Amino acid sequence: MLIYLAKKLFYLGCSLFAIATLTFFLMKAIPGDPFAEEQAMRKDMHEALLKHHGMDLPWFVQYQNYLTRLLKGDLGHSLKYHGKSVNQIIASGFPVSASLGIEAFMIALSGGLFLGILAAYKKGGWQDHLALCVMLLGVSIPSFIIASGLQYLFALKFSVFPIARWGTLSHTILPALSLAALPMAFIAKMTRASLLEVLNTDYIKTAKAKGLPARTVLLRHALPNALLPVVSYLGQLLAAILVGSFVIEKIFSIPGLGQWLVNSVSNRDYPTIMGLTLFYSVILMVIVFLVDIAYGFLDPRIKVKNDE
Repeated sequence: MLIYLAKKLFYLGCSLFAIATLTFFLMKAIPGDPFAEEQAMRKDMHEALLKHHGMDLPWFVQYQNYLTRLLKGDLGHSLKYHGKSVNQIIASGFPVSASLGIEAFMIALSGGLFLGILAAYKKGGWQDHLALCVMLLGVSIPSFIIASGLQYLFALKFSVFPIARWGTLSHTILPALSLAALPMAFIAKMTRASLLEVLNTDYIKTAKAKGLPARTVLLRHALPNALLPVVSYLGQLLAAILVGSFVIEKIFSIPGLGQWLVNSVSNRDYPTIMGLTLFYSVILMVIVFLVDIAYGFLDPRIKVKNDE
């Protein structure tokens, strides 16, 4: 297991290095610079800004300085928001996106598992058809349409929740539901399909033949194996939700990390783009790494294969 973990950590480090390098050179390949669109800027002022930010140096010197800062945990300073570092941007925006993402993740996971188990347990019944309709709606309707519909229904029509902004728990309900709708439908669909497949295996038929209650067979014997595909999806889901959805954050005026990424791209703020991209990559890879470990505990066959 230690060798397996060491290999995973090594691959993680190599992947992050490759992403950092690729992001740096892609930014350098874009024509122009962040200050080229400034209106009525004299040439000497433009050159002074490039020199101040070290952008007049040869590319290999800039690349060396970039990697040196990364090793120190310094993601650089924003070119558009003066006096604000990328680390400060992440420190201010990520907690907001993370709190919203965790809430949406819990809604998607609990709701998806409930619908999937109910649909499989009551296959062919009205509960199954109702769950399938919810899954279809969740997959088909874009999140921004769901968000707008929830705003109209629960904020404008009945005034149950605030229409936008960020502050109290009530501000998080509508954006969390909007963000959770699509992944909840996917989880429900995967749970139902996987559970129905497991229920047709021989060992489940043997458990039923022994006279075990149907609920015990479903929850204790079938569900753990049926959850394996769901667990593999949860890593990608959690990573995507944790970094926030800029569409949902924009609709509900949430000061999360997504808006910083959108603004940095439109402003050609290279350090912010590279820093947030690398931060997103770290989140994704760390969660996938943890999911691989959890997957190994759930499926003993993976351990056997690694030992071989």
